[in-house]
Amino acid sequence: MAICPKGQYCPGDAQRYDCPAGSYADIEGTTEEDCSGLCERGYYCEAGSTDAKQFACGGPDKYCPRGSTAPNTVTSGYYGAFSGTDAFAQRLWDSRNTTCSVELLCEPGYYCKTGIKYPCPPGTFGWRYGSTTEECGGKCAAGYYCPSYLDAQPDAPAHTIWRVLLTPLPRHIRVEVCHSSAPRVPGILYWWEEAISPLAAIG
Repeated sequence: MAICPKGQYCPGDAQRYDCPAGSYADIEGTTEEDCSGLCERGYYCEAGSTDAKQFACGGPDKYCPRGSTAPNTVTSGYYGAFSGTDAFAQRLWDSRNTTCSVELLCEPGYYCKTGIKYPCPPGTFGWRYGSTTEECGGKCAAGYYCPSYLDAQPDAPAHTIWRVLLTPLPRHIRVEVCHSSAPRVPGILYWWEEAISPLAAIG
């Protein structure tokens, strides 16, 4: 009589069966269908696996929750991420993001494509969740710096700031919008169209 091999379970009916996909058996003599348990998050296992980390999930556009049978493709507007109490350590050890285990909705100020999160480029403003292009929410308004927006949007979050200066200016400083390389006048604070931050006053 032979002992049940790794990767399989033998329930006592004189037959042996592969552990189901998404599970594994790393010891001999397994009798239960759940074998040694579910495969690790960030990995997937085919039927008959002997390793909890049989296959790494893939690239940053894939994610594998615990017990995965195949990689899942990250949804558009989401990015792949790590989970668990050791998520920070996972990020350090897996710089290529090959073992992501969850997908997260892209936060305001970022856009996400192919499972990767990117900051909205300078001069743009993203207040929506789930942005998918580098245009984000659009260009910053002329005469203002991010975060601001060209026009108020009815479905924007309540805390969004529209067309207001974030810091009051001294009364003797006037604000002008720069559209060209024309000479600037002393005592005026200038903003370039699509600016990231205000330029210092001259004079």
